Amino acid sequence: MQTQLATFLESLRTSGLLGAEQFDKLVAWSSAPGADPQVIAKDLVKNGGLTAFQVKMFWKGRGAELFLGQYVLMDRLGEGGMGEVFKAKHRRMNRDVALKVIRKERLASTDAIRRFGREIQAAAQLAHENIVMAYDADQAGDRHFFAMEFVEGTNLAKLVKDKGPLPIAQACDCIRQAALGLEHAFERGMVHRDIKPSNLLLGKNNVLKILDMGLARLQESPDREVESRITQEGLIVGTPDYLSPEQARNSRTADIRADIYSLGCTFFYLLCAHPPYQGGTPTEKMLRHTTDPTPNLTRPDASPALEAIVQRMMAKRMEDRFQTPAEIAYALQALMGPAPASSTMHPRIAQATTALSSRHLPIPQAPMPLALPEEVEEPRTDSQFRLPAPRPPKKDIQERTRWNLPIALGASALVLGLIALAIFLIFRRNAAPTGPELDKEYVNNHSMTLKLIPAGSFDMGAPEGESGRGNDEGPVHTVKISQHFYMGSTEVTARQYKSVVGKLPFAYKDDLDELDVPIVNVAINETENFIRRLNADVASRKSGWEYRLPTEAEWEYACRAGTKGRFHVGDNLKSGQAFFNDPNAKAPGKVGQYPANAWGLHDMHGNAGEWVMDYYDDMFYSSSPTDDPKGPTQRKTIYVVRGGSYLDAADGCRSAHRKGVKMETRSSEIGFRIVYVQVSKP
Repeated sequence: MQTQLATFLESLRTSGLLGAEQFDKLVAWSSAPGADPQVIAKDLVKNGGLTAFQVKMFWKGRGAELFLGQYVLMDRLGEGGMGEVFKAKHRRMNRDVALKVIRKERLASTDAIRRFGREIQAAAQLAHENIVMAYDADQAGDRHFFAMEFVEGTNLAKLVKDKGPLPIAQACDCIRQAALGLEHAFERGMVHRDIKPSNLLLGKNNVLKILDMGLARLQESPDREVESRITQEGLIVGTPDYLSPEQARNSRTADIRADIYSLGCTFFYLLCAHPPYQGGTPTEKMLRHTTDPTPNLTRPDASPALEAIVQRMMAKRMEDRFQTPAEIAYALQALMGPAPASSTMHPRIAQATTALSSRHLPIPQAPMPLALPEEVEEPRTDSQFRLPAPRPPKKDIQERTRWNLPIALGASALVLGLIALAIFLIFRRNAAPTGPELDKEYVNNHSMTLKLIPAGSFDMGAPEGESGRGNDEGPVHTVKISQHFYMGSTEVTARQYKSVVGKLPFAYKDDLDELDVPIVNVAINETENFIRRLNADVASRKSGWEYRLPTEAEWEYACRAGTKGRFHVGDNLKSGQAFFNDPNAKAPGKVGQYPANAWGLHDMHGNAGEWVMDYYDDMFYSSSPTDDPKGPTQRKTIYVVRGGSYLDAADGCRSAHRKGVKMETRSSEIGFRIVYVQVSKP
């Protein structure tokens, strides 16, 4: 062990990754009696000297493999048919990149290396919001690598695997953005040839980016049969579940319409959580793409217009599909209505498309030309499109009869009635619910269940004589909550936090097997960042509604759920009613394991204390407003935490208990819960 430790230290010294002061401290730690290499490694990671991946590589004696030219590898992100992907840093530019190290066998010939260089040069010409940017391509020894923009996010395959079918609005927006990226590449003569969910990355602010645009043609080889190529998972000529019929026959002749077919299969996967043709060998799947009818969407909320778009994208004959990606984006924009918050557009195009509505428009069978007004000088890759003026349908001239007029009037009345009914149903479905029509619970697309809390009044605070009462819990005063709101049925979990933010706080290991515990070790600014991201996800909320932390008054009102005792279960809290007073526990437990209160809220007592939005003032109750009170208006650095934790005794978990905590505090005892409130009438 000592020999391995010495080799480890020498490798670190020669690597230059640690400063002289950091390295001297490391040597001092390792020289101390009973030094534990595991502790030393954890300290290195904790203090920011190295990543866990780098420590493991140095400990295995493979530290030299971390360096590729000007890049140093920081973490391993994944592996595919082309090679391994790492998070890396350009040492001179101090820029994080995604570095794809190409497998040696993929570049076994001089022709393949030349082709690699040409494709990377072509990819470097692409500059679009919906395409991962290519930065660099180089060689270090016999290792070829490709540096790309590093995007924090998750690919759509993993997103669907973790969460199931996407909401229709989110799926449409993802495909719309992918189509815009493909249009940009198409206008520059490039075809991707391996569009699939795992090559579409959803990053910050719900911006989608296409991966591997520069590696699209590297897999071609004249001495390989198509059969052998498509039966190997991950090859860039296409993946069997998403492969177009013509691409399977001869990948060299595939054009942008092959990408359109693959994007249609991807669309199907996002909506149904499985590929269009399931089961069988790769060859059998290829044959089904060629001969079997295009399957229908397996979800009842899919409209005929949406079904028509997917069917047309997946048409067997190339000429029956949309002919350019821009046509797909155009059709989806017409279906979706005004652009989502994640979109960017030229102001004049935005103004030109304000008339688009969310009604379902029929999809023409002929290729649909993209018609931007002449005065708009934006390219077709912009994120908004103007609908062309409708063309009058061709009609055969028929002999009039005396029944023509009554039949026409009746048919017109019927059509107008159906249109009015459709508009009413769409409006009712999209509008924010109000008054008595509010549902009892709301579940967003991050699997967060929120329970309806009815408006009402209650006595806030602890009466004198209540056991455990603090001086800051009185006087008791009547408070009115004037508006219904929703509150999370549990604390926000680590799984939900990662779904929204994209990663867990530093205190967590990203490979946690159990993520259904409260997210703790978050300061108040991290809760605010979570809420900003959640509100930016337009698929997670209705128009006129937003998420935020609860006020103190909302929290206590929801906790009590009409009760007046020390707890919502009465004046005593028992071990089977909450997770509290456990000095042997190291962290909160899984949420929802104890009975809910009358309004369906779990863990309001114990498990994890919960940040609220109010500043802390121990005398505030003496002057608190009675209607929808919020905390002190003067900005403070101490916030209120409610509910108590797994370490607190029962007195610290009471409905009225409150304590002040510095805003930068990160503790395993403190998490948060959100509310969902209506901020404007539809």
